[in-house]
Amino acid sequence: MDTTTSNSSVNARRFKNPGILIDLDTGEKYPLKLGDQTVGRKDDDKDNNIKPDVAIETNDVYMSRIHLHIIVERRDNAFYHKIWIPKEVENVTLLNGKPLAKGEGHKPLLEKNQVICMPLAKIKIVDE
Repeated sequence: MDTTTSNSSVNARRFKNPGILIDLDTGEKYPLKLGDQTVGRKDDDKDNNIKPDVAIETNDVYMSRIHLHIIVERRDNAFYHKIWIPKEVENVTLLNGKPLAKGEGHKPLLEKNQVICMPLAKIKIVDE
């Protein structure tokens, strides 16, 4: 087994802190925290619908109010991010241009600088 490939793959997933979610369209930054947080479209707050933990201000009408979950875990003095899409989300979510499967059973580990499209808004998680 090539340990160089293995180590670089691990390093690509290790963050020094919980990370910052950046809206690539507006440059807006949203700090992440340990645990599960929901990400979705910010609405007018005039109804009693569930609000996302990370409310992205966007004109993307195809983004759901709760469009995805980001789970931040801490292991061995590093932080790792998993993502999952609720089954109820109607529109596709892309990770580096490839569709993500829906449902809590699908939780891939994110790597640094991967771009998430939901479906028009683009975000990524960075160390900061």
